[in-house]
Amino acid sequence: MTAETRVGLLSRADGSASYKTASCSVLASVNGPMEVRQRDELLGEATLELHIQPAVGLASTSERDMEALLKAAVRPSLLLGLHPRSLVQVTVQVMVAGDVREALLAACINVIALACIDAGLAMQHIPVGAHVELEAGSRHTVCYTFPGQSLVLLESAGQFRKEEVEEVERLALAAAQETYTVLEAQIRDKVEQDDRWQQ
Repeated sequence: MTAETRVGLLSRADGSASYKTASCSVLASVNGPMEVRQRDELLGEATLELHIQPAVGLASTSERDMEALLKAAVRPSLLLGLHPRSLVQVTVQVMVAGDVREALLAACINVIALACIDAGLAMQHIPVGAHVELEAGSRHTVCYTFPGQSLVLLESAGQFRKEEVEEVERLALAAAQETYTVLEAQIRDKVEQDDRWQQ
C-alpha cells in the first residue's frame, strides 16, 4: 500500500501537498505564519487554525471532530512558540473520501505534515499517520512522530479487546515506518529540486 505524494502544487499557498492511497485522496495547503485577528491571538505561540473541506457538500460535525483529532496529532510537532501572536492556517481538501474514516484521518495527518514541511514551518518531529484494521472488525488510526517513534494519537472504532491494543500499536508502527520512508523520499526530492533551481 504505497502512497503517491506531491508537494508544492498550489502557487498561492506557502506550502501544499497531496497524498493519495488506494482508498482516499487529500490535498492540503498551509499559510503562515501571518497576521492574526486580535481576538484569536496567543501571547506565547502562533494560533493553529485547521479546516477540513469534504469532497461533497458542506463541512459537518464529522469534519469538526476530525479537525480536533488532527490538531491533537499535529500540534505537538510544530514549533509554534517561534511565532507568537501570529496565525498558521491549514486547510485540507478531501478529494476522495473512501469508505473508511480511519484511513482518511491517517491520510490527512500525512498530507498536513508534508504541507507544513513544504511551507518551511519549524517542526521538532514529523507526525505520521497509519491505519490498522483487525480481523475482528475494529479500525484504528494511530499517529507516531518520527524520529523517536512517540505515540501521539490512537483513535479507534469498533469492538476490540484490551490485549489487541498492543497488536494495533505494533502493526501501526510498522505501517508508519513505511509511510515515513515515503514522506522522507518526497522531502528529499523537493530539497534536491529546490537546490537545482537555486543554482
